Amino acid sequence: MKRLNTLIIAILFWVGCNSPSEDNTIVETQQEETLVDVLETTQRKANEVVLTPQDSFLMIFSSISEMQKTASLSSLINENYGVYIISSNGAMPKIEKSYELNAAVLSKKIASEAVFEELPKVVCEDFIYNKQGCFAQEVNPLLDSQIWNYTDLNEKEKQALVTIAETIKYTVIDTDSYTYYFSIVENKWVLTFVDVRIPCQG
Repeated sequence: MKRLNTLIIAILFWVGCNSPSEDNTIVETQQEETLVDVLETTQRKANEVVLTPQDSFLMIFSSISEMQKTASLSSLINENYGVYIISSNGAMPKIEKSYELNAAVLSKKIASEAVFEELPKVVCEDFIYNKQGCFAQEVNPLLDSQIWNYTDLNEKEKQALVTIAETIKYTVIDTDSYTYYFSIVENKWVLTFVDVRIPCQG
């Protein structure tokens, strides 16, 4: 019986070693197809993971401070809509569209983490805000403020602003930096407004 088993193994080995190269090619092709199937299945499963808006926002926000260090914040800007920078022109707010963000536009760095809780309120006492840090909330105070009505923009420009302001999903106030407004445009998180004004001044 032992000899028979040894003989069978030897024959299988000989057949395997002497199979036509065409058979080897078929086996290799099948292995490649199997690998492709595995990769496609893995990708499909990854795509099926449903993230909450907060989780998906956290994923993008966690990389922003690093992006700012490497001057690559512009990748957060939608190429068609740009980002609106809100500043002050005397007593009146000034809103300008930009397609890039650099140190000349944003001289202060954003925090690397944000706490999800109610946004700080402006108090103008010992500190500008009633709490310090970087805070994010799923609110849209910019739309409520109707700030564009206090600018010298024409009606067409105001309407374009309203259209973008309506897309805002998260507002971030970094008390050491600025106020940032994030939207989902074309299924992608983008930065749509940055308010660089310092409350209690002016």
